[in-house]
Amino acid sequence: MEKLRLIRSFCVVTMGLPVLLFGQSKISGTVKDRNGEPLGYATVHIPKTSFGARVSEQGSYQIDKVPAGTYKLVASFMGYIKVEKDINVSGENQVLDFTMYEDTSKNEVIVTGTVNPKTALESSISISTLKADQILQSAPRSTAEILRSIPGIRSEASAGEGNTNIPVRGVPIATGGSKFLLMYEDGLP
Repeated sequence: MEKLRLIRSFCVVTMGLPVLLFGQSKISGTVKDRNGEPLGYATVHIPKTSFGARVSEQGSYQIDKVPAGTYKLVASFMGYIKVEKDINVSGENQVLDFTMYEDTSKNEVIVTGTVNPKTALESSISISTLKADQILQSAPRSTAEILRSIPGIRSEASAGEGNTNIPVRGVPIATGGSKFLLMYEDGLP
């Protein structure tokens, strides 16, 4: 009786194995800019799924174990226009290369302390923007001098780059104040 159960189990596993092996595929390829240079650390993913990969420094990517189906594959990289391509996964390994072009309409990066990325218009928090020409006009000698342009931050670069005093909204962190003070800005630490 035990031998019969073992034979049945073996048959079920053997018959289901091709479905497991051939129902999933690998998608691989390269991501390059218009000059053919690799765009290392870009991302390639299938939206609304957990399938995706970070592009290697050499510009290649690989997404494993993708179930059969038709998907939209998206390549994105900061400063470049997002590229979407349709792909039909049918149990065979697929190769899909991307060529990305610089996005000249966006010349700023917004850094926020929130989980969900948003544009400046969609954001409910205060945003200070410094454009490249404003930074060049101020002729900063250090990062601390760039921070002077942000409202609520005062920068005293009297002791060189390594020992700059940066009080935030009047709270002296680097000088005599507490070095482990927890500050909140708009409800976020």
